[in-house]
Amino acid sequence: MKIDPGVLEDQPKLKEMLDQFVGCRDDRSSWEYSLYPSLTLKHASSTKLVWEFNVEKQHCNMTGNVHGGCVASLVDECSGFAAFTHQGRNQWKNFGVSVNISASYLRGIPGGETARVEVTTERVGKTLANFYVKIFDAKDRLCYTGNHTVFCTDPKI
Repeated sequence: MKIDPGVLEDQPKLKEMLDQFVGCRDDRSSWEYSLYPSLTLKHASSTKLVWEFNVEKQHCNMTGNVHGGCVASLVDECSGFAAFTHQGRNQWKNFGVSVNISASYLRGIPGGETARVEVTTERVGKTLANFYVKIFDAKDRLCYTGNHTVFCTDPKI
């Protein structure tokens, strides 16, 4: 996972969680590990994250487009960090766990292209957070959308 310079200057909690996340991911055999080298965080604000994703051969299905499971993984992985940019009263301390995730497939993105993944924070509450994800191709066409609901795992004491 890469981060453009300056993106995290006003996002200390997001920086802390990205550092923690990258530091604990040593299992290179997991599916989602194949996503990390291809992801770059380009923008972070209190309501939005923007990632760049370089689509490589291992991310594609038999037709040469991004695999549906890869799209769902992008929705999951990219939106999971958005809770840490939230500026409201509910400040999460730990990563949550998915309770609902969905993806809609509108058009394919072929291998070799760079996709843009936009995560919008819909709501961050004490126990649940909701995120909406849009994935665009290199021609700025909407190709995939996703919704992700995450349960907060922070200790209640």
